[in-house]
Amino acid sequence: MRDTVWNLGFSADGQNPDNTLEGTGGKAVGYYEYDQQDRVVKTEWYALVNELKIWWHTETYQYNTDGNLSHHISDFGFGSVIDIEYSGYDNKVNPRRTNKVYMLVDANYSINNPLPATNYNQYRLPLQFNAGVFGKFIFLNSHIDLGNAAITYECK
Repeated sequence: MRDTVWNLGFSADGQNPDNTLEGTGGKAVGYYEYDQQDRVVKTEWYALVNELKIWWHTETYQYNTDGNLSHHISDFGFGSVIDIEYSGYDNKVNPRRTNKVYMLVDANYSINNPLPATNYNQYRLPLQFNAGVFGKFIFLNSHIDLGNAAITYECK
């Protein structure tokens, strides 16, 4: 299955935000590819310049047999590939599993946590991670690091 997202380069107040697509006005299109378990397994990003689609980069996501992200591969072309390998998962519930939006935004559908928490609630969700671990559990597309977080949950 494929899906598409468009970034037309303007914020809600009509201002052109800072962006990494120099000279494009921030215009980009991303194509999402899903596997049979409805996980994002590939995204292709294109900059839009004068109505032309120019390939920007491709992201590939691979999962292990436990359902956890094992590789996040970024291909920027010309041999520039970054392969981040993930391991060391615990056997408890990843907080991303509480909301489908969290999984989509992060393109990470891992069942378990990438590091053990110091304690968990009755639902096997982490409440706090070791404060000395930073950068190991990035949440919501790199804007929040749960490696130093105390987590609370609100149920409806």
